[in-house]
Amino acid sequence: MYKSLSRLSLTAVAVASMPLTACIDDNYDLSDIDTTAEIKVNNLVVPVNLDEITLSNVFDLDDESVVKEVGGIYAVLVDGEFKSEDLKVNPVSLARPFIPDASTTISLVNGNTDIVIPPLGIGEQSFTYSIEGFNTSFTYTSATVDKSIRSLSKIAVDWTIDITLSVLNSGKAFKSVAFRNLYLKLPVGLHTPDYVSDNGIIYLSDINLSSGVMSHKVTIRVDEIDFAKLAGQGLYSFVPDTSGKNPGTLTIRGSIGVEDGYVVAVTNNNISSVPTQTTLTLSSVGSDITVNAVDGEICYSISDFNVDPVALNDLPDLLRQDETNITMANPQLYLSINNPLAGYSLDASSGLTLTACREDGSRKPYSLDAGELINIGHNAGIAGPYKFCLAPDPSAAGSFEGFANAVPVRYQGLGNVLSGNGLPSTIEVSFDDPKVGPGKVSNFAVPQTLQKLEGVYKFYAPLNLGVNSKIVYDEVTDGWSDETLDKVTIEKLKLGATVSNSLPFDIVLSGYPVDEQGNQCKDLATGKPVGLGSITVRAGETSSIELESTGTITGLDGVRYFATAVVTKDGVTLRPDDTIKLTGIKATVSGFYIDEL
Repeated sequence: MYKSLSRLSLTAVAVASMPLTACIDDNYDLSDIDTTAEIKVNNLVVPVNLDEITLSNVFDLDDESVVKEVGGIYAVLVDGEFKSEDLKVNPVSLARPFIPDASTTISLVNGNTDIVIPPLGIGEQSFTYSIEGFNTSFTYTSATVDKSIRSLSKIAVDWTIDITLSVLNSGKAFKSVAFRNLYLKLPVGLHTPDYVSDNGIIYLSDINLSSGVMSHKVTIRVDEIDFAKLAGQGLYSFVPDTSGKNPGTLTIRGSIGVEDGYVVAVTNNNISSVPTQTTLTLSSVGSDITVNAVDGEICYSISDFNVDPVALNDLPDLLRQDETNITMANPQLYLSINNPLAGYSLDASSGLTLTACREDGSRKPYSLDAGELINIGHNAGIAGPYKFCLAPDPSAAGSFEGFANAVPVRYQGLGNVLSGNGLPSTIEVSFDDPKVGPGKVSNFAVPQTLQKLEGVYKFYAPLNLGVNSKIVYDEVTDGWSDETLDKVTIEKLKLGATVSNSLPFDIVLSGYPVDEQGNQCKDLATGKPVGLGSITVRAGETSSIELESTGTITGLDGVRYFATAVVTKDGVTLRPDDTIKLTGIKATVSGFYIDEL
């Protein structure tokens, strides 16, 4: 193409030289003669090569990109893991309080045929004293009951109560004492594995003490407290924290005493008198109450639930433009999760919020629909896994390997997580109020460390362009410059082609001429940038186009052209095989050629 221009130049030089040669006169100085020639150029063809453009060429995805080709369409596809800290139920104990002593006066039994009041000065005799009911009170309190315990009906405990009964031996009248038909009284609801208890009454068989010993200690071991029985007497209260974030307070009240019985005293020889009354003292020392297991209601609020943000890195430049508003065609968030408390037949639940974070600092959260929760059952055991598919329309979702038979959860907001001006830089994932329970448990060990609540997720989001989205693809075709074209002052540049496309949206083609530095050429007269105008190519159509410059330029090296998509309807999904192809491309220039003869 350039050869025709070269022949034209050489011919012009020859024609211009002929008359000058015929008029040569050695007496004249020809150095001042203008030897430049200006030749009009009309529609000089410039060769242009341009391959067809497909989205797969434009996206040029690498293995690190979160945008993947899935099933013939482009989609954001991200895999990840999440886990909580270990689920820990803290120890529960109630520190022993001070229990005051209780004393009562016991009197000789009058009218008892077994009792003979002997004359003074004779040998040993026995006398019986009757015990009327008396007791002392105690209060155990703990304000550090684990926050997961929401109610109590029964607790398994380690607790011992030492009860000491002491007989006052005034005047050393008694050589020894014994207890007969003794009934101790403890709070109802205490299970005493070493003694039979009838509604808190423990019967002790005859107790004979050694000579000179006036007291006897009974150790009562308690391994269970039934609050259902205590509650009716107002002797038990448990107040959990209403927020579920702080420990609860447990209070156990009660009394320890003697319900009934006798003290049989053997007198010393030669006593001067027998006391008609003496004092019986009850001293009680309780150990700390250590809780080993509980029956009641558990609701474990899970904190420190760590989910790494989804980083939308390595995205094609095509999707980073501010005007690009990406919506998603029924995106799906798949979850596979365990249930650490399934062994206690407790279900778990959580809400979910995805927050789109942009580089300008803006944040926009999208939560599950009102009333929707991720409800994790317990029938599959602790490991599960329990699988879920969260989507605007779960019934229309497909399935991924490892997530078959996922439980559907409606999540309308998921489709808008990527929407807005340009894609977010990250998506934060937060589980809202994740918890196990509330639910009834039996023999729930305290303390204990349970497994983490953990699992994996897969985020699959087919990319759609929202209404008014704009995607601009630009490319430079250059290298046109050579010593011939550089001498052409271009008054008009035309770019023509036949355009065919399989795009789901209209494309506006435009561009401008560039020089060897890649800068937009400017009009020699006005200094203003020179463009090529624009033309719209309808979606799926084949048509001829022609772009034409206005203004006079020099130093042409190529053209920078733009393909701009402006979306006018929803549901436009991006596919790798979407194509725009330009054939029969022809670039022509008109102007004038200037060269030195």
